[in-house]
Amino acid sequence: MRCLEYYYTTGNNIKVAVLDQGIDKSHNDLSANISTLSYDAKSGTSSSSFNVGLNHGTHVAGTIAAVKDNNLQVVGVAPSSKIMVVSHDLFISSTISEELADGINWAYQNGADVINNSWGDQGGVFYNQLHSALLDNAISDAMNFGRNGLGTIIVFASGNESPVIDYPANSNPNILTVGAINSNGSRAGFSGFGNELDVVAPGVNILSTTNLQNIDSYNGTSMAAPHVSGVVALVLSANPSLTLSQVNNIIESTSQKVGLYSYTNNVQRPNGTWNNEMGYGLIDANAAVQMAQAMQSEVIGDNIICSGESKTYTLSSGSVNSWQVSSSLQIVSSTNSAITVTPSSSSIRERGFVRAIIGNSQIIEKTMWVGKPDAYTIDTNGIKNYMGGSYYFPVQNGVRGEISVFSDSPRPNFNFTGPSNYGWWQINRNTVEVDLSFSGSYTLNAQITNECGTHYFFVFVNIGGIPPDNFNVSPNPSSTYFTINNNNNDNDSETFQFELYDLNMNRKVKDSFKKNKKVFVSSLKKGIYILRIISKDGIEHHRIIKE
Repeated sequence: MRCLEYYYTTGNNIKVAVLDQGIDKSHNDLSANISTLSYDAKSGTSSSSFNVGLNHGTHVAGTIAAVKDNNLQVVGVAPSSKIMVVSHDLFISSTISEELADGINWAYQNGADVINNSWGDQGGVFYNQLHSALLDNAISDAMNFGRNGLGTIIVFASGNESPVIDYPANSNPNILTVGAINSNGSRAGFSGFGNELDVVAPGVNILSTTNLQNIDSYNGTSMAAPHVSGVVALVLSANPSLTLSQVNNIIESTSQKVGLYSYTNNVQRPNGTWNNEMGYGLIDANAAVQMAQAMQSEVIGDNIICSGESKTYTLSSGSVNSWQVSSSLQIVSSTNSAITVTPSSSSIRERGFVRAIIGNSQIIEKTMWVGKPDAYTIDTNGIKNYMGGSYYFPVQNGVRGEISVFSDSPRPNFNFTGPSNYGWWQINRNTVEVDLSFSGSYTLNAQITNECGTHYFFVFVNIGGIPPDNFNVSPNPSSTYFTINNNNNDNDSETFQFELYDLNMNRKVKDSFKKNKKVFVSSLKKGIYILRIISKDGIEHHRIIKE
């Protein structure tokens, strides 16, 4: 791991829960970084317990957060982070799985940003005692609901029973599973490896704090995991808004390809080349923090550019290695901090982008509308340019139909003319629903206007009856999740499809369900989304508000 340059971050404001055999909170090299919140998972009570004969947890904590610049023994990877002590003696019992699950639940529910787990079933020897749905669910819940829905990062040691990876480290692909290397950059002989391995970190002769003001050198993947937890703390301190998947991607994609190993592409491993003994390689704190900081930068500029105009877009911070633009734009000039572009054609009417390439090939993108507006609608084939055509609604016993017309052009203004027996209303500035009061065929003459001009189009509509109304969605508005509920008990056996789109017509979620479905939206930006549910009765749309 490359030396961290401390002007980046030292882990300020990040809480790392250490679920382990207790920590000596009075240790001079740790006490300043011990959180006031602690818990004993064995007894289910606060605060944590401590056994002077068990050094493991204190050693792990020192690697993460031993204080720097105090003229004492060691320095942690994230020496300004806070350690939340979650104690358990880790002795096998009939209730150990339930107790460890309780410890993980307590940690994420009390604000842990990262949970370090340097324990496992010892190569499967204690799998039956350790494995449970309670433990699996606690880990999953922490990753889904922790950090106010961004996800608590779960780090596990791969285990010391090579070649097997321990449970729970092998139980969930969103866990960061960590193996150990020696000072030569080779896999430590004891380090578990295989398909679930994500990264490696130093795990041989690791000097760290032990009980009663001491230090000592230990070996094990238990010593490697806290290196990763420390780097995660640095990453989150540099950019607290990152989701769990973004943090995992950063850790994996910035790792170094060390050792005499063959790292190859793997369709199940999207963050670069990978090796089953080394994962993505050795964690790189410096590169990970740089990427996290780069993801806070943004390209600043207008949301619309018209034919004949030239507009400049700038990077809010940092330096650009290179710029890329969509085919709808051409570059007038560029520097390492700004780019000036103009539409590539006077007839362009579509969304474009400029991309700043910075750091380790990190892409920061700004999208904008180029030219006059255009109109779209969702149909069974996805997003389709609706210059004209027929939109059929299922025949039922009523005579009412709807059509939704969208535009991803900023600040559009819709106008429709047609038969007198229809009304229309605007959900927001990018979406219009037209309510047609009687069945039959309609031609709607329409126009949509933005700052660049007006686009005229028409829509043929054939109405056969009332659109389906088989589902309700709640809570709506929602900040974390909403549930789709099937109101029709007659079609419990039917499998329904659903898709969630933003108002730029980007599909965010696609899935299926039967009776009901919980859809998590905590990672989405605040705003309005369109939920499209497909059943045998037809297509049903709902307006979803993300708070």
